Amino acid sequence: MTVNNPFELASGNGPERTFKVSLSPIERRLTTSAAREVKELIEAGHPTTIRLAPPGYSGGGKAEREYQALVASELRGKHLQALDTLVATSGNDTVPEEILHQWLAAVEAVRLTLGTELNITEDMEDPSQERLKANPKLALYLYVTWLQSQLVDALFFVLPTKGSAEPGSP
Repeated sequence: MTVNNPFELASGNGPERTFKVSLSPIERRLTTSAAREVKELIEAGHPTTIRLAPPGYSGGGKAEREYQALVASELRGKHLQALDTLVATSGNDTVPEEILHQWLAAVEAVRLTLGTELNITEDMEDPSQERLKANPKLALYLYVTWLQSQLVDALFFVLPTKGSAEPGSP
């Protein structure tokens, strides 16, 4: 079974591009709900959001405190902005490319936060159906992972190829 990408170039060239969004109402509610939840976790400084502003120096200390003071607030602010944009525009049937980039950033924030909460590692086995049924957050993690790949694919395939102003192809 082939699944079509829910993000398809609708019109335009360059910065004027817009994308058709073909997510179901359930997918839109699920994505929006997850974005709202992650926003609340960021605002509360919850430990599951550590990957959104990862340590710059191992072992803590003064250098790490200074790094976090300089960088963490800005990174969290960008994640919050992306999450707000996703929530505000999730009902739109078309979005400009700039908004789609914000959706990608928001979905990545959701994915990283869920991955931390679930203790996801690179060597994790594919979960069984029983495990997915027992842990809805794991199913959500797999969904946002898929959604992230669809966003990356949609944005990648409209990049100009080398020496061309036209969108590329694989």
